[in-house]
Amino acid sequence: LRDSYRRQRELRLKYAFGVVCLVIIGVVIILSIPSKKPPEEQVPTPTPSASVTPSATATPSPTASPTPLQMVLIEGGEFQMGRDMKDGGDPYESPSHPVTLNAFYIDVYEVTREEYQKCIDDGKCEKPSEWNGGTYPADTGRLPVTGVTWEDANRYALWAGKRLPTEEEWEFAARGAEGRLYPWGNNWKPGQANIGSDGLAEVGSFKGTLPVKLFDMIGNAQEWTSSGFRKYPDKKTYLLTGFPPEQLRVIRGGSYKDSPGKVTATYRDALRMSGEASYAQTGFRCVRNAPPPPVN
Repeated sequence: LRDSYRRQRELRLKYAFGVVCLVIIGVVIILSIPSKKPPEEQVPTPTPSASVTPSATATPSPTASPTPLQMVLIEGGEFQMGRDMKDGGDPYESPSHPVTLNAFYIDVYEVTREEYQKCIDDGKCEKPSEWNGGTYPADTGRLPVTGVTWEDANRYALWAGKRLPTEEEWEFAARGAEGRLYPWGNNWKPGQANIGSDGLAEVGSFKGTLPVKLFDMIGNAQEWTSSGFRKYPDKKTYLLTGFPPEQLRVIRGGSYKDSPGKVTATYRDALRMSGEASYAQTGFRCVRNAPPPPVN
């Protein structure tokens, strides 16, 4: 048994030795085979691209502030409001005093009949009492709308996404920072405005103010403002009239019936917000707040 066991052990050792030799030979053969690397990815050489010119219709940046349709921007600033009596002013427009305003947009033209008709059609405005059949007379759509109460004008402004101007804004737009007595300068010039005539003229018929090109700030239709009829310069005390002061609103610019002395940019008058016998000479234009300048 001992010899049999010895012989079996020898055979096992020989077999194991042979297996080890075969494994070593196989490893040597594998290592001797040259490795083949995958071909490198071909990266094309970049070619210069054409320069890109920004499109003129590119979307504006968030800080851009395009001017609303048929409105102009009045830059904010300080001006002297009113006119002293020694300079020809009357008790209602004196004393002259400094006022500072923020920037705002203002309509280039007085609101026309055809524009106001859209508000009527939308069910937000009442037709003027002078209109028959629910609309304005044919071929008069470009005349300023008149015959409107203050409430009528205010409703339209809200419907249009705007508001009525304060009398400070109105005067600043008409006079500019230079403090002109008339929109074009300090002296009256015939033909610059529709005054002393037989009736209304289409908006834009007369030269606008310089340099912002507003039309009919003087004459044509006198214009509603949002301001109560208060004393200068504190503007806290109402001016005494024959009507309750809270029922009055300032009108500016004079109408086609007036004379040069009553259409200066400083001249003030007032009407009851409603209840007058007629508003046939009274119209309006609107303003809109300007966004604040971007912060640097």
